[in-house]
Amino acid sequence: MGARERFEKAADYINSLYSGLEDSIFKLIINALKDGDYKHVDQADVVMWQAQQLQKIGRLNRDAIKLMARTDGLSEDAVKDLIKFHGMKIVDEVDSQLKRATKQSQPLSADVTNKLDALADQTWTDLQNNVNESLVTRNYQQSAITKAYRQILTESTMATVSGTTSHEDAVKHALYKVVDQGLPTRLVDKAGHNWSIDGYVRMVTTTTVNRTYNDLRLQRIKDFDMHLALMSSHPNSRPACAPIQGHVVNLVPPGSPGFDDRYDSIYNHGYGEPAGTQG
Repeated sequence: MGARERFEKAADYINSLYSGLEDSIFKLIINALKDGDYKHVDQADVVMWQAQQLQKIGRLNRDAIKLMARTDGLSEDAVKDLIKFHGMKIVDEVDSQLKRATKQSQPLSADVTNKLDALADQTWTDLQNNVNESLVTRNYQQSAITKAYRQILTESTMATVSGTTSHEDAVKHALYKVVDQGLPTRLVDKAGHNWSIDGYVRMVTTTTVNRTYNDLRLQRIKDFDMHLALMSSHPNSRPACAPIQGHVVNLVPPGSPGFDDRYDSIYNHGYGEPAGTQG
C-alpha cells in the first residue's frame, strides 16, 4: 500500500467519525420523538403535540454538543496532525523515487511545509465553518439538528392534519426522509441542493487527499529541478486531462525558466483549477 492509499484510508476514518456522529444525533431525535408518544396522537391533538415537541430543541442541541465533544479525532489538532503526517509520508515516497532517478538528494524546501500547512488549515477551516458550526452553533434555531427535527415535526403534523395518514405513519415517513437526506450543512449549490454533512465531509477529505498528493509531489519534483513528467492515464479522466494523458508534459507554465517548448504544459489544461487537470 502506497502513501496515497494510506492517506485515503486515514481520511475514511474522518468520514466514519462524522458518519457515526450523525447516526448518534439521529438516535437523539428518535428518542425525543418516542418520549413524545407520537403513536397515540391523532388529528385532534397533533398541533398541541407539535408545540410540546418544539420545546425539546434546546435539550437536543445541548446533547449534540456533548456528543461532538466526546468524539475523539475531530479536534483541530487531530485533523491537522493527520494531514501533515500523511503529507510527509507522501514526500518521503516521492523523494525515494527522485533520489533513485537523479542520484542526488534535495533538502526539504519551505514551499513544501508552507503548502502542507496551508492544506491542513484549509481543510480544518472548511470542516469547522460548514460542518462543525452547523452541529454546535449557539444559535440553536440555525443548527443542523434543529432543522432536521423541525422538518420531521412540520411534515408529520401537516400529513396528520390533512387526514391522509395516521400520525404514527406520518412521523415514520418524515423521519425516514430526513435520515435519507442527512443532516444539512449551510451550503446550497447552484442547483439549490443543500449539501448534507456526510456528503460534504467526503468531498472535503477526497479533495484534501488529491491536492496534498499532487501538490507535494509536484513541489518536490520542482525542488529537484525537474520540469518534465509523464502524465498518467485513466479511462474515466475529466475532459481537461484527456488531451495530455500518456504524454510527456511540462510541470511549469510556458515562458518559465526550464520550460521545454517541445512539450505541452499542465498549466495549459487548467492545472489546479476545479475542472482542470488534477484540479
